[in-house]
Amino acid sequence: MDQVLVHLFLAGNPQTTRETILPELQKLNLSPASLETITQNLQNPPFLDHLLSQLNQDFAVALLAQCEKVAKLDGVVTPEESAIIKMIANYFNLPINL
Repeated sequence: MDQVLVHLFLAGNPQTTRETILPELQKLNLSPASLETITQNLQNPPFLDHLLSQLNQDFAVALLAQCEKVAKLDGVVTPEESAIIKMIANYFNLPINL
């Protein structure tokens, strides 16, 4: 999930750095391990379609909910964030709540 969230953060903030993203991540009450994974993958995230192929359906529901929460965090859902959320929803045939 953390590596997929990297894609969502970059979609909403393409110029983000470790220093600028940490305050936003801390608002989500993520675990220290999740924070580390996300910040380590900012420069070179794995391909999203590869990450999705590794998820099971049950985990995808939680991932989609978290992605929707992150996208709404700043009050603006960018077209890029929306595209990632739609990709996840379509891949797992899930409804979108944006």
